[in-house]
Amino acid sequence: DIRGAGLFIGIDLCREGDPARPDPSMASDLINTMRARHILIGAAGKYGNTLKLRPPLCLNEEEANMFLTAIEDALHVMNA
Repeated sequence: DIRGAGLFIGIDLCREGDPARPDPSMASDLINTMRARHILIGAAGKYGNTLKLRPPLCLNEEEANMFLTAIEDALHVMNA
């Protein structure tokens, strides 16, 4: 599930094949992988499986694309 208000975005991470089972371990791994890429995101939610994205208001298209590339790469590395 993805939801948000303005630039404040939450992305729920769940176990593969079962959207009803939160995956806080995956969220933690992804946060640490992104930190190694110098991108800071946090976790929130009852189970700690919701990625909390809070980009600055001055975020530009190039920076948004850099984030998308980094998170895509991180997910591929984690699933390899």
